[in-house]
Amino acid sequence: MSTTRRNLFLWILFLSAVLSAALPAAQAAETGKAVTDATPRRFTLLVDPANAKVEILNLKTPYQPEMPLKPGRYHIAVSAPNFVTERGFVDVTDQDWIGKVVLLPMTTPAKGEENDESVAARIEEEWQKIKREKEQLGKNKQNLEREREKLDLAWKEVENAKTALEAQRKEWENSRKEAETKPLGSIPASENRLVPEKPQNGSPLKAVADKPNSEKAVTEKALAEQRTELPIPTPTPQAAPRKWSKEPALPVETPLPVPQPLAATHDPALQREGAATPAANANETPASNPEPAANLDAEHNTPATIPSAPSVAPTVTEKPVTEKSPTEKPVTEKPAMETSGVATAKSPEDKPQGALLNEAMRYLRLPRPPRSAAPPESEAVLLKLQQAQKEYPGNQAIAQAVQLHAKRYIAYVGLFEIKEKAEAMVSNIQALGVPAFLQAMTVKSKPVLRVCIGPFLQQNEAEKNLQFLLDKVEIKNPILRIYKQ
Repeated sequence: MSTTRRNLFLWILFLSAVLSAALPAAQAAETGKAVTDATPRRFTLLVDPANAKVEILNLKTPYQPEMPLKPGRYHIAVSAPNFVTERGFVDVTDQDWIGKVVLLPMTTPAKGEENDESVAARIEEEWQKIKREKEQLGKNKQNLEREREKLDLAWKEVENAKTALEAQRKEWENSRKEAETKPLGSIPASENRLVPEKPQNGSPLKAVADKPNSEKAVTEKALAEQRTELPIPTPTPQAAPRKWSKEPALPVETPLPVPQPLAATHDPALQREGAATPAANANETPASNPEPAANLDAEHNTPATIPSAPSVAPTVTEKPVTEKSPTEKPVTEKPAMETSGVATAKSPEDKPQGALLNEAMRYLRLPRPPRSAAPPESEAVLLKLQQAQKEYPGNQAIAQAVQLHAKRYIAYVGLFEIKEKAEAMVSNIQALGVPAFLQAMTVKSKPVLRVCIGPFLQQNEAEKNLQFLLDKVEIKNPILRIYKQ
């Protein structure tokens, strides 16, 4: 029963919807038929200005005053030059229709409206603005391109410089490795640092040791000005060198000390003039041999580099032997002979030894010219020393003189292009009690000065002094080398 009622209700709703859709269509058909059958009416539209054009948009027939129109709704448009166009709808009924339209000039547009010319002008202005911005962006792009090219060139230069530095670094690394293979030993490690023994204070040889070397250049002509400009540092008590002796050292239990090298500041002409002094002294009595050797050192500042035992005194001034005649040999002077480091042996057979040692000291000039052959005089002295060593094998002074002439040790501690900086470093090192000198050389077609310390008799002594400087002075990549005459 309930299902039947529901179906009936649905049919009623369906019929209502169909009727509601069909009735308006039927009414419209009747109305159109009535309009079509109605009598036309006259339609007149007055306009201001008079030259305005009237258009009926939903009719193809042009507008004419008092034209007949059937009743209905019509879309009218009125327009004139320099006036605002008006549009609207007109309803024509069963009576004639008359109306008037007044157009507004475009100079006074209605509120909220904008004429076409102002819009076009604004659009043109915006377009010109866009064009200017586009041109500016093009210029900025060109500038950025030029900057990019400059940066590319700069980057290439940096790459080239990097390549050159890398090549230079490899060259220096190869030089360093080559230099490390040539020396006999390397510098002790930092954990095994050794501080060199400080020499005794108040030694009379300190003033000579601290004097700058006038022959530290490759040639005397190239560094003639440097000899006169190098400062003479004040002797410091902690930098006194070792004691020395010119006669055969007495046997001692402790090892012989290594003397610090003394700089030779005498002129080469004076050296040649004094070269005959040892030969002349060889003809004198044994007792008078020590005095010429002492005078030779005092006059020419010849370096005394022959080491002796620590217990032997460097000089004897209390009892000059020269005041005694060659035949006077008092017994009271025998203890002085045991402690004297300058007096030579008094036996006739020791006379050649003293003269030979004096002659050897004359040619121990420091620093010697680097990368040059030994002078003929020095070679002759070396041959004499070697012959004397064969004749007197137990003479320590001759053995040490042979070693001094044969091989010594130096260390490279600095390389400068400016002369004042190199001399300042030499002065600082000499003030610390370590012998130093300069070597003139050429690196990559540039004249430079190399700061060296030494020469030293023993390798361990050179390493101790170098390690001592590493704790006092800023030194980069020092190199220990053999320094030959």
